Amino acid sequence: MELKVLLRSFFHDLLFPEQKCLLCEKPIARHTTDVSHHLSQMKDICMTCKEQMEIPPFPYCHHCHKPLDHVASTKINQSSDPYLCLDCQYQSNHTIVMNRSAVLYNEFMKDSIALYKYRGKESLSIVFSRLLKLAYDQYYQNVSIDVITYVPLHPNRLQERSFNQAEQLAMGLSRMIGIPVVNSLERVKETHKQSKSGKWERFSEIENAFQVKEQIIGQIQGKTILMIDDIYTTGATLNECAKVLAHSGASKVYTLTLARA
Repeated sequence: MELKVLLRSFFHDLLFPEQKCLLCEKPIARHTTDVSHHLSQMKDICMTCKEQMEIPPFPYCHHCHKPLDHVASTKINQSSDPYLCLDCQYQSNHTIVMNRSAVLYNEFMKDSIALYKYRGKESLSIVFSRLLKLAYDQYYQNVSIDVITYVPLHPNRLQERSFNQAEQLAMGLSRMIGIPVVNSLERVKETHKQSKSGKWERFSEIENAFQVKEQIIGQIQGKTILMIDDIYTTGATLNECAKVLAHSGASKVYTLTLARA
């Protein structure tokens, strides 16, 4: 009798393997439904992890996607857009048309991204690429994007980490939406880790850190580009990349990041 039970259990597990969450690796309860959840399409993520992901709530800055605590009272002057955060009002010369992010950079995402970037759990790129796809569908479906590119790592940092998370995310999104990836930029100046720098230090430190690859210029001239990175903090890195792309003839540069700090 016990042998029958064991065999039945073995074949059941073989034919119907237990689905595990791609983030926490815990079993996903069968027959659970979360149709009301904003990440309901993420079938391979458990509800516990989904509940810890936060989509940037409205109202948010029209330009950088930073959540706004309040609108209209935070204007530098009467002509300022009430749906621009103070940082974007002060930095009026934007090269980036707009940034959008899939989720907020809360403690859960901070730990998850660290697991991906610094501890080499590259399987998380599947989850994060799908989150980017959801954000792309929500914010960029009606924008005519020609090519996707990404923020490069300096060769020393790439050797240290063995992979570029922004490149992986860009490639994953590309496969899902059918827009080609162009490896357009190279990092020619090694900088300190941006997380260790203050807001204005980031802008000065990142200046002249990138250049467009000479053989790629013809592929970006007149093109509308979507640039991918993992985290938008001050926008210093993305804005510097966008300036270089625009200087080399890109028509418009939009950005899409996994998380918004």
